[in-house]
Parts: sequence; structure tokens; C-alpha cells
Amino acid sequence: MTPTETLHSAFTDEKGSRGTPPLMSYGLPFLEACSRHVASTFRKLKVYIICSSSVAKNTSSLEDLQHALGNKVVGVRIGLRPHTFMSEVLEVIEDARIEHADLIITLVGGA
Repeated sequence: MTPTETLHSAFTDEKGSRGTPPLMSYGLPFLEACSRHVASTFRKLKVYIICSSSVAKNTSSLEDLQHALGNKVVGVRIGLRPHTFMSEVLEVIEDARIEHADLIITLVGGA
């Protein structure tokens, strides 16, 4: 049986939204959903991944995502401090700009 994706706007009120509104997706495996939306929904070619240290260290999720996206991955940042400092945010922005990233994917764990 082929999984079916449900995709809809994350919010009912899109007033004031710029660009592509936030979307909610469920029903597809994560890697398939990421690959599909990078290529078809967002039509982006240069992906920058921000991954938590714990996910990078304790799972294969980062490697799996990099493999699924292939040569579209132009940069990876592993680890940001809790309550991230603005200086770290600016470092990530600068790195993404240098790599000409047109999409950022965050890969984090959490409760």
C-alpha cells in the first residue's frame, strides 16, 4: 500500500504572510516528504541543513537526509546552543549566504 500525504496550510490566517506560507505535511515518510517538497513544492536547488548535535551524534537521520537530497545539499550546521545567541544565528545566515542556499531544513529532536 502506497502512503498518502496530507498537505495543508499550517495556519488558517495567512494575512501578512510573505512568500510560501508554512505548510503541514503528514502521511509520508520524512525523507520522501523532504525530497518531494524540496523538488516540487518549493522548487529549490541549494539546501542548507541545520541539525541538532544529539540527532547528528545518536542517529543516522542527518546522513539519511543528505543521501536523500544528494547534490542539493550545499551546507550543514551541526549544533546550536539552547536559547541560541544572535551571534550563532548570524553565523548560520552568513554560511547559508556564502553557499547560496535557497532553502533551510532543520533536523532536530525534542519532546
